[in-house]
Amino acid sequence: MSMSDVIILHLSDVHAGASTYTDVDGKVAIAGAATDKPLDVLRNYISSLTRMPDFVVVSGDITIKGDRAGLEQVRDWLIRLSNDGLLPPPDRILVVPGNHDVTRRARPNDDPAIQFRNFWEVFGRAFPHAHVPGFDPTTHTPTTPPDPSGWGGILSRPNAGELKLEKSLPYLLDLTRDVLIYGFNSAHGCGMPLSADTMIEGKLKSLIDIADGSTKPTLIAVRDRYLDTLVVDAGMLTDGQLQEFADHMKALRAALPDKFDKLTKIAVLHHHIGHLWQQQLEIKSFEAVIDAAKFKQVLTENAFDIVLHGHKHTNHVGIDGALIPVDRADRFNPLCVVSGGTIGGHPRTNDRQSFKLIELAGTLGPRRTAIVREVPLLPVSTPAETIARDARVYNLPLADRFPSLHDLTKIKDGVDATLVSRLAPELRNHGGVSAQGAHLDTGQAELFDATYPYRCYAYTDGSQGKRFYEVIQATRTLKFGTIARLQWLISTVIRTSTPERQPKVVVLIGNLERTHYSEARKAGETAESIDELRRWLKPACEAGHVEVRDLSFTQEEVADLVKAITP
Repeated sequence: MSMSDVIILHLSDVHAGASTYTDVDGKVAIAGAATDKPLDVLRNYISSLTRMPDFVVVSGDITIKGDRAGLEQVRDWLIRLSNDGLLPPPDRILVVPGNHDVTRRARPNDDPAIQFRNFWEVFGRAFPHAHVPGFDPTTHTPTTPPDPSGWGGILSRPNAGELKLEKSLPYLLDLTRDVLIYGFNSAHGCGMPLSADTMIEGKLKSLIDIADGSTKPTLIAVRDRYLDTLVVDAGMLTDGQLQEFADHMKALRAALPDKFDKLTKIAVLHHHIGHLWQQQLEIKSFEAVIDAAKFKQVLTENAFDIVLHGHKHTNHVGIDGALIPVDRADRFNPLCVVSGGTIGGHPRTNDRQSFKLIELAGTLGPRRTAIVREVPLLPVSTPAETIARDARVYNLPLADRFPSLHDLTKIKDGVDATLVSRLAPELRNHGGVSAQGAHLDTGQAELFDATYPYRCYAYTDGSQGKRFYEVIQATRTLKFGTIARLQWLISTVIRTSTPERQPKVVVLIGNLERTHYSEARKAGETAESIDELRRWLKPACEAGHVEVRDLSFTQEEVADLVKAITP
């Protein structure tokens, strides 16, 4: 781990508490066969890291069945490791709830506040956390902080002998490291009772009312069992939370116009948002987050890079598909999705208990790459050796994952043809454009083999002399490779010319910065580089050797073209 990298420790599905965590297969306790507690094992591993993490995220299922003692155990463990210098300060630790962290409401008329009360009372004033409805302050407008290094998190002050939470923003923003970590509460639909079927409930009530003393308890038990089946566990983010997220991002864009796009953006929630690699088959009423489609849309629209989650006890690192609407100029990159597996629960078939380290390359953004290390928790091991030897390593692309125009051959050819048609109509009189005869030998056999001659887009030989056409689709600042290619072409053409017939190189440039094929980092940079190219070629243009023609494409033009050439 480089000291210039940003390290995020990802913990998930600790399942601490006095209750016994059971899975689908039967398990029994055998006297004398107790193993080390997962948190003790995890501490040994964290103390063996070569450097302290910069941030910690806990992606839910901290306990079992809403057990308050389990929540408190993990809270105290985090604070203790922070005080011991093994973890960063509490304001760098973000926690989100999972389905096991809520108190289940058995009936619709139960107090709705019980759902998140334990989670909030234990974590709400201790760490930055995903929004907890009914408990967190309702004002969530980002404001300039006293410390310009970062925004977000919580602000607690003593009040009447207790700690009062005055501010709670569900994200960490570090402007000295260009990192934004946003926590989402996906447990809104967990432990929630659905409304009973009025006919069934009415029939059961009638039977209970007329039953004698011997059958009444049985019928009451049947009614209660029926009502229990209506309590669901559904991963759900809600429109309100997603709108709040969108408002936060809008405010941050406005406040950080030159910084927002440079941030490495990470979303944290408990539930998975899509299928995982080697996912174990389960038959469940609700699979994944039920509003995952909208969630992924708002993340991609705000250029998020990574999603960290838990829930499935399955280790997974993958790419979730991007949204690519051809009628918009936005470049929507896919999301890198990292499943945290489990620390204290039962890992799925052929998997292992583990934690993850996300290493963001470099001190500042925009970043292009990250590394995920999946570290297994092996009770009988030397942690430092296990981290070095047994960790699985995944390389993540964080930017420019959208296909380049030059990777899309059919569309690239169509854009080329449109550019040529509009900027070089004279080529229509030469039977279209053809590569035939458009190869140029360098004329320097003493230096270069003739195997790789220059091949330009089109070549004509008419009354005005030889014309060599080159097409450039500029999706960003023209780079050295493009400049070198033109220098090769122009130099070769001039070197092989004769005084009688001076040839000309015609450079046709399409500016795609206003389309979703743009790879520009700032507005206007492509046009500026084209102007710079004109200045560089000014002597050749004035001598009649070169002519530069350019055209700026609009998103509508590109969208219509794509629709016309694709089925």
